[in-house]
Amino acid sequence: MSLIRKFKKLSPWIQILIIGIFIRLLLMPFFTHVDLLSTYNRAYSYAFEGESVLSTTDPLSHFFEVITLRLYDIFLPREWIQTFLGGELSTSTSRFVLFMLKIPYLLFDILSLYLLVKIFKLNRKKELELSIFYFLNPILIFGVYMFGRYETIPIAFILGALFFWKRDKQFWAALLFGLAPLTRMSFLLLIPVVTMLIGKNIKQKIGYFLLMILPFIVFLGLQNFMLTKTMADWLTDGTHVNYLWGTYIQTAADVKLPIFFSVYTVISFFAFLDWMVGNRDVHRVLKYISLVFASLYSISFLHPQYYAWGIPFFALAFLTEKKWSQFWILNVIVVLAFPFLLLRWNNAIIPEIVRPLSLGISSKNLFAFIGKFYDPYKLVSLSRAILTAVYTLFFIKLINMLSWNKLFNEELSIKQNLPRKG
Repeated sequence: MSLIRKFKKLSPWIQILIIGIFIRLLLMPFFTHVDLLSTYNRAYSYAFEGESVLSTTDPLSHFFEVITLRLYDIFLPREWIQTFLGGELSTSTSRFVLFMLKIPYLLFDILSLYLLVKIFKLNRKKELELSIFYFLNPILIFGVYMFGRYETIPIAFILGALFFWKRDKQFWAALLFGLAPLTRMSFLLLIPVVTMLIGKNIKQKIGYFLLMILPFIVFLGLQNFMLTKTMADWLTDGTHVNYLWGTYIQTAADVKLPIFFSVYTVISFFAFLDWMVGNRDVHRVLKYISLVFASLYSISFLHPQYYAWGIPFFALAFLTEKKWSQFWILNVIVVLAFPFLLLRWNNAIIPEIVRPLSLGISSKNLFAFIGKFYDPYKLVSLSRAILTAVYTLFFIKLINMLSWNKLFNEELSIKQNLPRKG
């Protein structure tokens, strides 16, 4: 009882932090997907078997995992980690290893929460709303602590970039935007849009673009030097790229027009118009980043953990300015629809992620059980339709906040943005 009284005396923000950490610690040893094993198997080969971290995608995230394994090697028997990575998940030792391997994700998660409430000067109520939405978000908690992926790492890099942008340190913002794709290659999608908004003139814009793209170019060059095909495969036919092309319009000439890239072109165009009229503040950048994720989620069929990416940016875009209570209602709908999306992968996610907790539960055929009552794939389609509707509403709201109609009809001049001679 004394602990409860002490807890009630804490500030609401600290209470949310404690509750969020407690939920994470509770889930970390008992849930994971096989993707975490494959990720850390690669990291293990980089840490102890002489393989190069540059031979894969997302090298910066793997680099943090390599550091984690090297640190743990000081005080943990290496056999424990080898046994876990070999697929033995249900022993107490393996659960402890699983818990420890998620610690880096938790640290980046806490860093993200800190940056989230520090980017803008907010009153306590707004800070609390942001903290609740981000740190207690079921989709983010699922993606990182149950599915077991490192989505908090790229999130922290982008929030760090926004933190520096707000403080007029665009060099450091551009550098973090450029490093983010090395933590999650899909974050390359943000660089063209950010390029449209960065810099005081064209000369600065080009310079910052080169800074943002340089880490990826260097990485690509090193991969080619090492004669690997990893990046070429990823860019042309990897599963992480195919979802961008998966939703398209079939023309009469049998040409497929990917809808996402059409929408992305419109977003980039309006971002450039905003820059031309002098709208370059961090609020604007944040809304355009949110537009990218809203369009991605409304159009493409993604791996479930990817829905964690947009969470902090939607929170900042919709909760830091005028009150929009519909935002909470729409996100409740997302959370309710999301579990049915997981049926898309049959039993490969649920109940598979329960293996560390119970081999018995993980061996159940949930897909077949649901199929006795209703077609699971129809539930997937229904879930996907609901998510498309909600994120389309997010997209429309963001367009309204950015006043695209007014911007489209405004007289523009690029002369004021050209570099001065001499």
